[in-house]
Amino acid sequence: MWAGGKTHRDTLAAAAVSPIGAVLNSTDAPANARGYRRLLDFALQHIPGRRCWAVEGIGSYGAGLASFLDQAGEQVEVCRPKRAANRGGRRALAPGRRVRVGGDGVGLGR
Repeated sequence: MWAGGKTHRDTLAAAAVSPIGAVLNSTDAPANARGYRRLLDFALQHIPGRRCWAVEGIGSYGAGLASFLDQAGEQVEVCRPKRAANRGGRRALAPGRRVRVGGDGVGLGR
């Protein structure tokens, strides 16, 4: 089972997604320690047992959530949005992502 996290400066969105891509439930929370805890509690309630988080933006807005989840013993996958090969004269990193998370945290397993 998957939990997806879409990060923004002030808010986080998450969705619980089944192995076949069905959205089981979704929620949002503030981008702070209480919000991280709320998203973990959401996942524990809707995805019992083993789960994997797909978190976007761990280099910026998602860093706190990814660190919190890692410290809580959760499995976290990195999601990097596709970027242009040449951004202002700099080479972009290879995508290397395994899953894509939509604006509401949905899109995992699809």
